[in-house]
Amino acid sequence: MIGRGQLLSWCAGAAIVVAVAAGCQQQGSSQGNAASTAHAATATKVSLEGRRDLAGGDRHAWLTTAGNISDNNYCREKISFPLDTERAWEYTFTSAQFSSSAVNSLIHYDGLVVAAARSSQLVGLKADTGELVFNQDVYLHLDNHQQEILSTIFFHPRGLLTGLDDLGRIYCWEVTADGLQQQWITEADPSTRAMITQGPGLYAGWGNMMHSLAIADGSELWSYPNLSGDNGVVMSDSGLLITWTQYGEFYCLDGSDGRLLWSVFTDTTGRQWATRVVIDNERSRAYLILPDERVQCRDLPTSDLLWEHSWTDLLPMEDRPAHFATHNADLVPLWSVECCLSPAGLTLAMLHGQAININHDGERTWTYDSDVLLLGEMAFDNAILLTEWYLGLDYPQINPGWRSFSPAPPVGWERFDAADEGRQSYGTFQRFVWLDPANGTVIDMFEPDFPANAIVPAGDKIVIGESYRDVSQVRRILAYNWLAPEEN
Repeated sequence: MIGRGQLLSWCAGAAIVVAVAAGCQQQGSSQGNAASTAHAATATKVSLEGRRDLAGGDRHAWLTTAGNISDNNYCREKISFPLDTERAWEYTFTSAQFSSSAVNSLIHYDGLVVAAARSSQLVGLKADTGELVFNQDVYLHLDNHQQEILSTIFFHPRGLLTGLDDLGRIYCWEVTADGLQQQWITEADPSTRAMITQGPGLYAGWGNMMHSLAIADGSELWSYPNLSGDNGVVMSDSGLLITWTQYGEFYCLDGSDGRLLWSVFTDTTGRQWATRVVIDNERSRAYLILPDERVQCRDLPTSDLLWEHSWTDLLPMEDRPAHFATHNADLVPLWSVECCLSPAGLTLAMLHGQAININHDGERTWTYDSDVLLLGEMAFDNAILLTEWYLGLDYPQINPGWRSFSPAPPVGWERFDAADEGRQSYGTFQRFVWLDPANGTVIDMFEPDFPANAIVPAGDKIVIGESYRDVSQVRRILAYNWLAPEEN
C-alpha cells in the first residue's frame, strides 16, 4: 500500500509518476526532505509564473466558500439597491447529469464559477452568461468506494483548482479550455480535515499534524506535529497560519517554514467543531469564535488578548430547548454561529434567530431579531446579507429538539410545496435580508421561489445554488445582477 507521503502525479502525457516521500519534516525546518525533493524533480511541475494573482473577496475572485483564505466572508464590493429580482441567467441540471444533492460549494475565479454538490463531478460555468464550460467526473475510481463525494474545493490565488474528497485525497487541477487537467493527488487519508492554499503552498491537516505541500507538485515542504488533531485552518495575507484542535488549542505558524510563532489554550473542550477563526488582515487581528458563547480578539503577530465579548445574554437559559443530539438533555448553547467581517466590525448570526454586530473596539453596536432561523451571512461594503429559514412542519418530526426554534412562518411567506411547479422543499421558507452594517436596520429583502444553499459573488452578479428538492426534479444554479458597477 502506498504511504500517505506518496503522490500520484499526472504528467503531460497522462502517465502516472509515483514518488515516495520518506518521513515527516520536523517543525521549524524550511527545506523539504530528500524524498520530497526527489519527487519534485521527477514530476511535471505546475508553473505559477505569468498568472494573475487574485486575493479573493471581491468580484474578481471568491477563492473559498468564505471568500478568501482568512475565512471572513467579506466581499469588497457594494450591492445595488433596490434589488433587481429578474434572473440574469439560469443553469439547470438533473441528478443524472450532475448530482442528486444540493450544490454545497460555489467558488469563482476570473469569470469562472465552479460548483460542487457532493458527487464525483465538478461543473464550471461562465459567470457572465451561465454557459457551461465543463461538467467533468474528477473522481479516479481507485477503489471500490461507492459514494464518490467531492465537496470541498478551493481556488489558489494563481488560478489552480484544488479539492478534497470524502476519503481524504487532496487534488490539484489546471483549468484549461478543454476542462480540468489533473496535476497531482495525495494518497487517501480519512483523517484529513482542513485545507487552505496560498503562495507556493497548500496547507492541510491529517494524522495529527499540519502539513505544507508544494502547490506545484504536491511534495511536502514541512509539517508541524499537532498531537490533538486539527479542526480547521485559516491564513493571513502576510502568510501567518492559524490551526486549532478539538481541545481548545490554537497554534499560529509561519506559513513559509512551519515555525511555531505562538499558541493559545482557551479551555473550551467539547463541541470544538463549532469553533471559527476569522482574520482581519487590515488590523492584523484574529477573532477566535468559541463554543462557550464568546469571541476573543487577539493581536495576530503576538496573540495578545485585545478584547473579549460574550453573547450568553441573548437568550435566557430557561428559553433554550433541550438539545436533541445529547443524552443528558443539555440546554442548547448558542454555538451554531455564522460570521462575517465588514468595515463596521464582526457580525455574528446565531442559528436560533438573532444577529449581533461587534465593532473593532469590542462593543456591541446593534442586535437583529428574526422570527425564524439564521443559517448564513455575507458582508459587503454597504450591506450585511442574512439568510433566514423557516423549517416548516415536517422537519420537527425528524429532529424534535428543533421545534422551539421553528415558530409559525412570517405573514406573507408562501409555502413551497408540491403545488408549486411540482417542487418539494420539505416545508421550508427562505428570505434574504440585507442590513445596514452601521445600525442593523433592514435595507431590502428578497424572497426567492426556491431554497438556496450556496452563494458566490462573481463579476457583476450574485450566483446562487439551489438547495434540496425532490431528487427527480431539475435543479438550478441562478444569477442576479446585484453587484454595483465597479468603482475606478
